[in-house]
Amino acid sequence: MSYLSKAERRARLLSESGLEKARVEISRPMSKTELAAFLDVSERFLEMEVKEGRLRGIKLSNRALRFLPKDVQAWLDSKQTIGGAAS
Repeated sequence: MSYLSKAERRARLLSESGLEKARVEISRPMSKTELAAFLDVSERFLEMEVKEGRLRGIKLSNRALRFLPKDVQAWLDSKQTIGGAAS
């Protein structure tokens, strides 16, 4: 069996499950903690994505950051790979 990277394994699983074209349904703005748990990523990762301008967030205060569903979906769409190839 040949070695597959994590990204390749994930792409294969998504392809086999038919979920590669599925859209995430978020109905309300989410906090950083909620979004991190939902996506199974760290809060720090989300902070870096916002800082680099790749993910839009609404800063309500120094501690409160919210993410709109349309912005999260646009960010996820921009991260989508074609044909399972990692970019």
